[in-house]
Amino acid sequence: MNRNLRHRHAQDVARLYRELDISVETDCLSNDVVQQVLWQITQDLDSRLALSATFLEALTPVFGRILEGAFPSYSYSNIDVVRANRRAIGRPSASIKGLLPHQYL
Repeated sequence: MNRNLRHRHAQDVARLYRELDISVETDCLSNDVVQQVLWQITQDLDSRLALSATFLEALTPVFGRILEGAFPSYSYSNIDVVRANRRAIGRPSASIKGLLPHQYL
């Protein structure tokens, strides 16, 4: 589907697409929902750290930002949405090289 997709570090995502304010998400979704999601995220990050110390440098800032009440605003668009909005990438007949964040569609 995408030969050029790059998975960005959390710090890059935060710089490019901003961060979610965890307190705002809590107000919208409920404390229970947000805490469950944060628990799942931190469990996953902990398991990655257990696999390899190479993740430590990339993941340490994520834990810090969660404690400070923020989380990178990841956004994954569905390929069907991108195809339906090819004009947004500027070349309607070109093959799709990546996915655009939802705010650009």
